[in-house]
Amino acid sequence: MHPVPKSAVRNTLDDIFTGNITGDISQDNLFALIRALPGFAVLDETTYPDGRGCDWYVFGNEPWYDDVRAEKPHAFIRELPQIIAEKGYREVESPENGDIVVYVQSYAIGEPAGKHYGIYANGRVTSKFNEGPVFEHDVFAVPSYYGNAVGFFRKEPAEELRAMMGI
Repeated sequence: MHPVPKSAVRNTLDDIFTGNITGDISQDNLFALIRALPGFAVLDETTYPDGRGCDWYVFGNEPWYDDVRAEKPHAFIRELPQIIAEKGYREVESPENGDIVVYVQSYAIGEPAGKHYGIYANGRVTSKFNEGPVFEHDVFAVPSYYGNAVGFFRKEPAEELRAMMGI
């Protein structure tokens, strides 16, 4: 995991998400303010008010996603770093296009809690902020609420997993 440094953009995102800029923390206002930030681009305007957020954007096509999400509806986002490790994803030091970006809040005791997920591409991240549009942004341009560390995960091909497990 890599620490997520403080920055002017990160401070502005914190102000947006807490309502310190306009006092209005409605989804429409949040996303309008984020769109206006330098370094952010909207890749898909579609919003999903039914809970389809960053985890769905990244893992929604995985065959295990719906079942695991249903089993752990309240702990899913928090426990996702451990879940994806069980599903064949391995943390890597240097990301490549298509790797999963995991933002975690590290605590003094226990496993880090997952807070936000995206996909790495060309040195940037594509992700959904809540159920809003898909944004492209810098790796470190996330609100503090999304974590104080970031890791990159790659899905191991099935044959490599079998070899690692001695099967």
